[in-house]
Amino acid sequence: MKAFKLLKIRVLRILAVSCALGMISFSFFPAFADEEFENEDKGLQMIRVIPGDTLHAIAELYLKDPDRWPELLKYNVIASGDKDIIHVGDKLLVPVKE
Repeated sequence: MKAFKLLKIRVLRILAVSCALGMISFSFFPAFADEEFENEDKGLQMIRVIPGDTLHAIAELYLKDPDRWPELLKYNVIASGDKDIIHVGDKLLVPVKE
């Protein structure tokens, strides 16, 4: 139940930020869904970094343990080159199957 609540909060944050920045359009969702579908067979989900996200927070939400954040580096190259800095809008692959 806690995971569902966290996911619900994350979705609401994404929608709020997207609306505020004027990023929501009909063409936005199909492209994002296609990328997720391509990675689904590999047990990965693509997410977009939103304000306030950290690798620790993403690991807690998706991997259920913030100390597992180094696992995210196995699937991603951090655009900033610094694992401590992720940018809003970056796309990250996160494992959803163990």
